[in-house]
Amino acid sequence: MEQNDQRMEQEGTSPWDKRGRRFGYHTQASGSESLKVVFDTNILVSASFWYGYSFDAMNFALKGKIICFSSKELVEEFKEVVLRDFFVSEENLSQKMKDLLSIAILVSPSEKVLIINQDLDDNKVLEAAIEAKAQYIVSEDKHLLILKEFRGIKIVSAKKFLNLVDF
Repeated sequence: MEQNDQRMEQEGTSPWDKRGRRFGYHTQASGSESLKVVFDTNILVSASFWYGYSFDAMNFALKGKIICFSSKELVEEFKEVVLRDFFVSEENLSQKMKDLLSIAILVSPSEKVLIINQDLDDNKVLEAAIEAKAQYIVSEDKHLLILKEFRGIKIVSAKKFLNLVDF
């Protein structure tokens, strides 16, 4: 995995840019018609290391077809999970953090919620989505997915998100 990321860095690509697209500018969609989405940490991690539904969903943000929101708390959780579960160099982690911050608009949630008791960290995702006025939360977390919707925010898996949006 580390070798794959090093190869991509040498080629000038990043983990979310596996198909040769160039980073370095903020490519968020503009206008009120753009979907506002909060990606759970499990989606961010999956998209950082593997191809699949999560990667494809994140590519919508990269292409500017959706507006991706996150929070300082979710970014910190992403960093903790990557450090805990993957053998990445400090340089590689730094690049992954830059990649995430290049496509995400950070919000500072003003409202705290306690909806999910089984895993209190899941509430951070809801808080970010409320603050962002998101239409979707994309997650693979069963505690979030069981809600299906929260305050008008649809909570779906990456696969379902890809099936729902038509770009």
